Amino acid sequence: MSDWPQEIGNLGWQANGNSTSHSDEAAHAVSRAIRESVYFHGRAIEVAVSGSHRNLTNVEGSAVDIAVICTDSQIRDVPAGYVVRGGGSSTTHGSFAKYRAEVGLALRARFPETEVRSGDKCFELSPCVLGGPIRVAPFFTYRRISESGAPQDGVVLWTKATESQIVNWPDQQYANGLRKDISTGGEFRRAVCALKSLRNRMEAAGVRMENITGYLIECLCYNVPSRAYEGRTDIACLNTVLEAIVEATRRYELCEDWVEVHGMGHLFRSDKPWRWQRVNEFARAAQGAIFSGL
Repeated sequence: MSDWPQEIGNLGWQANGNSTSHSDEAAHAVSRAIRESVYFHGRAIEVAVSGSHRNLTNVEGSAVDIAVICTDSQIRDVPAGYVVRGGGSSTTHGSFAKYRAEVGLALRARFPETEVRSGDKCFELSPCVLGGPIRVAPFFTYRRISESGAPQDGVVLWTKATESQIVNWPDQQYANGLRKDISTGGEFRRAVCALKSLRNRMEAAGVRMENITGYLIECLCYNVPSRAYEGRTDIACLNTVLEAIVEATRRYELCEDWVEVHGMGHLFRSDKPWRWQRVNEFARAAQGAIFSGL
């Protein structure tokens, strides 16, 4: 076995060194680009760290995700026949496509144009701009109204290629992840980081994996019962977490109620990109990789 057991003990979010300062620096730089742009004078725009750096589940090489949220444009999802006080959706300054283009222009005015790439969901800043990969995603605010009238607030974007709507729930994800981490004595985030790093090692070694994203790994660890994290060393804890994932993904009926970390949707339903069969294959391969010294 390699030095993997020792390394796994150092993969907690506490050991991420200058991660917070780097993500804060990225958010400050993007915020400055937005503030200085003529397109956003007098508009309500929030710039915030999101993704794994906000949730403290980032590992070496994780891109810093920055959300640029237009808070004076809101998309509302309401039940049929429900009357919303103040009216329905509001896009004060035009379409999302227009807003996305304006964010791109602001970034290119602030950073070297050749270092800003437009992707399907976000803009990617070259690592040479701020010392690491940065993804900048434009969003409108989003509000879902339940049948009881209770609001749930998130953010929404549309992909560039197909104009598919994607709703994110960052506040719910952070809050639920924090509760899970507290209930496991801090082991939830450590396990997420360790499993992400192991996946990266497996990919580097040529192990084929189908759509095993960092977000999916966080969701898998979230659904593992908290008792699986208790009273074990780092390497034993990760293996117990993997055993729980393997067992739950033997059949769809065992994992059909697994949810995303934000709790707003199920993980393996037909409208989601992840398949329980592929997760089972990955978890088994990861168990073997731990003890083969990969």
